[in-house]
Amino acid sequence: MKTLHTAKVIAMGGRNGRVKSVNGCIQLPLTSYDYLGRGKREGTNPEQLFGAAYSACFGNLLELLAEQQEIELRPNFSVTSKVSLQRDATRKFQLEISLDCYLPDLSEAEATKLIYAANEICPYSNAMRDNVKIVFNWLSDEE
Repeated sequence: MKTLHTAKVIAMGGRNGRVKSVNGCIQLPLTSYDYLGRGKREGTNPEQLFGAAYSACFGNLLELLAEQQEIELRPNFSVTSKVSLQRDATRKFQLEISLDCYLPDLSEAEATKLIYAANEICPYSNAMRDNVKIVFNWLSDEE
């Protein structure tokens, strides 16, 4: 396997700490939720960071595949992630993810084909396949 890129990010102090990338582009405070019993302060959280990464990667693949398949995507297409942190009956933490793909001017058939193809090659989808519930939604201009 050929490595294309390696990103290095340091998390200090867990959910109430900070994250920073080695190249300095990311420098953010983290915050936990009240349910974890540690109070809440201004900041982001691992679920938001993961959702940002997943939706950006997935959107890039939608764009790449649309170009390869000669499907015209409007410049305002988007992917909105919803990453839910859950706890199961055995008290294990799990994730549930929803990706809302706004693909204006595409038919349902074109959008479904594109979303399915992106899901097959997306590294985030591949890492979670058969382990995390992921729901894909197509949003058109009518919605």
